[in-house]
Amino acid sequence: MEHVRGSRALCESSNIMELDARVGLVAVQLGLPDDAARLFAGCERWDLLEQLHQATGSWDAALNVAGKKDRIHLQSVQYAHARHLEAVGDYKGAIQNYMDSGTAATEVPRMLWQQGELPGLEHHVMQSDDPGLLTWWARYCESQGKFDKALSCYQRAGNQLATLRIYCATGNWQAAEDVVSATQDPAAAFHLARLYEAQNKVEDALRCYSISKRYSHGARLAKR
Repeated sequence: MEHVRGSRALCESSNIMELDARVGLVAVQLGLPDDAARLFAGCERWDLLEQLHQATGSWDAALNVAGKKDRIHLQSVQYAHARHLEAVGDYKGAIQNYMDSGTAATEVPRMLWQQGELPGLEHHVMQSDDPGLLTWWARYCESQGKFDKALSCYQRAGNQLATLRIYCATGNWQAAEDVVSATQDPAAAFHLARLYEAQNKVEDALRCYSISKRYSHGARLAKR
């Protein structure tokens, strides 16, 4: 049986140029991980050595190799480690590795959401300065009618349009005006202009259309 596995591994490694790497893959199939590691290191196939360490659960060794010899693959190893830690229930460790791998903005919310860890998710968001993550949480809070929390996150994310939209939805028109006046944000100004037009507040609408540089909308309204 070992000869069969070795022959299959040799065939599968035929597209690998380094002889020692090919022999190393055969060693893996034959259950000789130490020999395989030595061969992979000898021909500087750090990617294969990292994969070997991952397959044998030697995560510290895999991260060490990637950090010292193969930094181009470091984040992919960190991501794989995070997925492993998540699978075994080490969520704190998974969060750190998702952060190290640069995937925390999407992977941490997904993980905590799937686990029903809303308090932990909120804590993570509040500790973050990532605009995408803050906006994502703000939308969730908004959908739950938690407008104060949504507003705070939108403001931290620098999302002027969403901030103004919350003010308008809660009837705080002066605060909405202050957003437009302070930021001159075209999208926010256009949103406020449309609302003013719907309320037949022509002068206010024209002023906001001008700030948003939607001059055609202003011209259309002025001809009424």
